[in-house]
Amino acid sequence: MWQGRPFGGKELKDPTLRAQALVDRTEKELGYYRGQDPLVKTLIAEAKGRLEKEPYRASLLARAALALISAERGF
Repeated sequence: MWQGRPFGGKELKDPTLRAQALVDRTEKELGYYRGQDPLVKTLIAEAKGRLEKEPYRASLLARAALALISAERGF
């Protein structure tokens, strides 16, 4: 049963690592679904730029990009 611990049972408590994992996932989904939306690419670039100083905002930008990718797919 899933215990809410992604990444092989390790819980990421550091906000910077959590944001980095979310940005990486967003990039992989964009590549997998062959998304061409320039707004998604801009959000990912902005999230990468804010990873070190503002990890919370970087994760919000990455989540917004994931939402746009899902919307393009119709979910």
